[in-house]
Amino acid sequence: MAYRATLKDVAAAAGVSVTTVSLVLNNRPARVSEEKRRVIADAAKKLNYVPNQSARSLVTKQSQLVALIVPDIENLFFAAFAKCVEDECAAQGYSLIVANSDDSRVTEHELLQRLPARGVDGVMLIPARESCVGDAVGRLREDVALVSCPVVLIDRLTQCGWCDAVGFDNYLGGRLAAQYLLEGGHTRIGIVTGDIAELSAAERRRGFVDAIEQSGKHFDSALCAEGDYRFGSGYHAADQIIDGGATAVFCCND
Repeated sequence: MAYRATLKDVAAAAGVSVTTVSLVLNNRPARVSEEKRRVIADAAKKLNYVPNQSARSLVTKQSQLVALIVPDIENLFFAAFAKCVEDECAAQGYSLIVANSDDSRVTEHELLQRLPARGVDGVMLIPARESCVGDAVGRLREDVALVSCPVVLIDRLTQCGWCDAVGFDNYLGGRLAAQYLLEGGHTRIGIVTGDIAELSAAERRRGFVDAIEQSGKHFDSALCAEGDYRFGSGYHAADQIIDGGATAVFCCND
C-alpha cells in the first residue's frame, strides 16, 4: 500500500511548522509570505498530499458528503438524475453517496437512520411509493424530523408542506403532452400511466385527460393503461392500447 503523506511530512519538506502548513493549505488567515506559500504548495504537490477529510470534518463540522436516496437505481430516470446530481456536487466540492431504497418503506427508514450517522451534510430523498400513501406519509414525516441534517424531498410528495422539496408540474406536463398529440391531428390517444396511487402519476393523467376533454374530444378510458414505470408493464400496456385502436400514445415514463 502506498504511503499517505501527512501535514507533518509537508511541513518537514517545506521547513515550516505543521500549523503553518495547515493554515496555508486550508486558506486560513496567516502571516506567511507569498514565497513561503509557494514552497508549501510545491511540497504538498511533490508529496501528493491529500487532505484527510475525516480529520477536517472534525474541525469544520462538515463532511462535504451529500446522500441521495432513490427508489430504483435501475430506472433510467433515476440513474440519469443521480449522474446530474453527482456532477453538480463535484462542481461544488462535494462527494455524493447514492443509496437505493428498492421502493421499500422499511429500507428507506433504515437509510434515513444510517446515512446521517455517517456524517453527511444533507440528504436528498425521492420517497418510496409505499411512503406516499396513507399512514406511511406520517411515518416518513417522523423519520425526516429526526434526521440531524437538512433533507430535501424530490419528485414525490413535493407539495407536502412539512419539508423542503423540489418537484415538477406533473399536471402541466400531462396537458402539454395531450396538446402536442392533438395538434398532430390525433383523436384516439392512449396513455400509459404510473401507479395512480402516486400523486405525480395521478396528476399527469389528470392534466392529460383535462386537455383532451377541454378540446372537445372524448377521452376513451379503455385507452388508459396503468403501468409501474418498468419495461414489462409498458409492454403489456402497449398491447392493450394498440388493440383499442390508438394512433398515438402518451407514455408517462420513457
